[in-house]
Amino acid sequence: MIEQGKLLWNQRTDQLAMDKADHFINLAHKQRPKDFELSILMGQINHHKAYFIETEDGKKDSLFLEGSRICKNAVINHPDFYAVYNKARGDSTFRLLSAIADAPKPVVPGLYWWAVNLAYYLINKPVLARLNQRELMETIMHRVLALEPGFHFSGPYRFFGLLYTR
Repeated sequence: MIEQGKLLWNQRTDQLAMDKADHFINLAHKQRPKDFELSILMGQINHHKAYFIETEDGKKDSLFLEGSRICKNAVINHPDFYAVYNKARGDSTFRLLSAIADAPKPVVPGLYWWAVNLAYYLINKPVLARLNQRELMETIMHRVLALEPGFHFSGPYRFFGLLYTR
């Protein structure tokens, strides 16, 4: 099921293939919600659907928010990240930001898609909603930039362009 979903994801320019990829990966993700790679792929699928396919703003927001949530959970539950998080001190917010700042390289895809989906979710929200999340998004992308500046075709650089222009 996962291999079929990945194969169809690679054909995502075809609407029918995209719908089938979403179906198969969604089913697999429901069976294995803690699978890091599967969660990241689900976050990418939600982003793709919201950015390229969906036209209704409410549905776009739901897809971006769900993609962000899935990727956040994948990062937080990743064993390498969890070890860093447990060593961090302070309240829950400070611990999370500290752990992200020290996150290991294997969680880079999750960090990237967490922040990108969150940014697109917030793009049409009031300025205060965006400001409340700015530190989190900056911390995430600075870590991605430090570990893999060329990730997703230099996505961190594009991200900062989007973040600061809106």
